[in-house]
Amino acid sequence: MYQKLLIPIEGGEASKAVVRFAKKLAGKGASARVLNVLVNETTMFYADLLSIDHLTEAANSMLGTMIDEFGSNDFKMDRAIHQGTVEECVLEEVKDWNPDVVVMGSHGRKGFQRLLLGSEVQRVLRHTTKPLCIVKGKAAQREGELQRVVLATDLGEATGAAREAFADLLRDGKERGLNIHGEVLHVFESDPWFLPTSVVAVPGGGYSMPVVTSEVEKRIEERRHEIRDELAAIVKPWVDEGLQVTTKMFEGQAWNRIAEYVEQEHVDLLVLGSHHYGGFDRLMLGSIAEKTLRAVECPVLLIPSPEAAD
Repeated sequence: MYQKLLIPIEGGEASKAVVRFAKKLAGKGASARVLNVLVNETTMFYADLLSIDHLTEAANSMLGTMIDEFGSNDFKMDRAIHQGTVEECVLEEVKDWNPDVVVMGSHGRKGFQRLLLGSEVQRVLRHTTKPLCIVKGKAAQREGELQRVVLATDLGEATGAAREAFADLLRDGKERGLNIHGEVLHVFESDPWFLPTSVVAVPGGGYSMPVVTSEVEKRIEERRHEIRDELAAIVKPWVDEGLQVTTKMFEGQAWNRIAEYVEQEHVDLLVLGSHHYGGFDRLMLGSIAEKTLRAVECPVLLIPSPEAAD
């Protein structure tokens, strides 16, 4: 699907997994640029042992090995080496080279560290309006082409760009003769707290605890039917095209249910839309999309809404 892919890497087997996965997102005749950043702190640490020329030579050799192993006529690769912070150098390449997508690896921390996602990835995430694929989890190690792709949606208009990216992946797979199965997934927050009609303002400010009445239960059931209808409406044009796509609805906490599902069903790629707020709010993304990013253990393609570029 993508014709220009920027791939920041550090080297080693983990970086090979990132490049290998990036090839799965590449259209025929795509170009890829592998970027290695000589981080300021690292160059200072080795200053007494190795000159910047030695570090550049080592980086150049590593990138050359990657190009020799993964480059081809249908996946043309070149290299770039910068000195600075990962965020600054990635964003500089995004500005100058204008890739269609940035593909980065995540350290995949567990436990409490999992909430940190990876400082470099998170900083790039907050400051680019390009699609960003974060390669993580066991699914990133699988050989072969994409087979199962899931779009998680909140059914809002802001996820329209993510829907189109998801559909383009399926179309591209069909054109190339790949057997890609797509699923559109929505998690319904059915807790009464999330239904305005069940929460009542009280004198003096605040709200009462939600009361699960027969009317509330009726509204919850109505919403379930509405969601199923909305999901069916989303996929109908794609099904009419002959794409392999189905729908799925769960209830509960979105990021946990999505994480459970992609693990159980061996999903190859999760596609998410992001509202990606601008200005100061962008630094406080705090969205369901970002929480899902931290929770899942598979590659995630994050598609910002068009408003992100404004």
